[in-house]
Amino acid sequence: MKMMAEIRVWEKFPIEYLKYIVDNFHVKDDLNNSYNHELCYGARFCVEFESLQYRMITKYLNDKNIKYEIYKGARFSAKELDSIQYFVMLDNGVYDDPTKFNYIVSEVCPHCHFGRTLKSKLQILPSKIKKHKITFIDMVGIQDPIAIIPTGYIDLFKECSGITFEPVLNPRTKEELGQFVQLKISNILNKANAKTNFVSNGEEGCSHCNIPRVTLYDNLYYDQATLDAALDFNMSYEWYGGGRFPIRSIIVSQKVRQIVLKNKLLYNGCFKPILSVPPF
Repeated sequence: MKMMAEIRVWEKFPIEYLKYIVDNFHVKDDLNNSYNHELCYGARFCVEFESLQYRMITKYLNDKNIKYEIYKGARFSAKELDSIQYFVMLDNGVYDDPTKFNYIVSEVCPHCHFGRTLKSKLQILPSKIKKHKITFIDMVGIQDPIAIIPTGYIDLFKECSGITFEPVLNPRTKEELGQFVQLKISNILNKANAKTNFVSNGEEGCSHCNIPRVTLYDNLYYDQATLDAALDFNMSYEWYGGGRFPIRSIIVSQKVRQIVLKNKLLYNGCFKPILSVPPF
């Protein structure tokens, strides 16, 4: 396992500075494809944390008064990944309109209006659902993550704990889409370990409901006791992401990861390892 750092610059600065960093510190910038302009509007460098390369880049940025952020993460070998217990499972979602649903509002905070959950069955056009993959659905105001699989894959997950298979409706006909089901996740883990470097997601928190809305710039740590008690499918206690309506993360076991990768339901990069305390 190596500790890596992603150095992100979010402000504009002279392109000559960027060229100097790339040429002299032998690092790739992942944001810019061309140097044929005077200014760049950000940069991203991935290097080993606390290495000489890391120190040289950050010193140069400091000397030039360029603001940057550091996102730390662990990089694992394939063998190490197969020994990790739990992962955050994520991928780009497809957007759908949340206005056509009924919601459970008994736990909604009357001050920030956060906390509603889906009451009615999920309704989505079949054209938006991937036929041979897991589909994640993004809906503003829905705080629980939504994942859909083709019914042909139900048998793969029947022995996995923490999920039920719920029907999905066609919003036009209100009839069930027999070829798809929702993976309904109910288990919520305890809070992440305090070693996790959470930061505010940019929205002011609510002093009434105290729901944790965070962004993660670092590794995600859990107490080993929490992971020992976790199911195959879980949701995070914290809500992740920017804006007023972040969502919980889906946290799955190695068993689920192996099922998904073996059947090519997602690609390998969709699983972010979780570190435990102890032993890490």
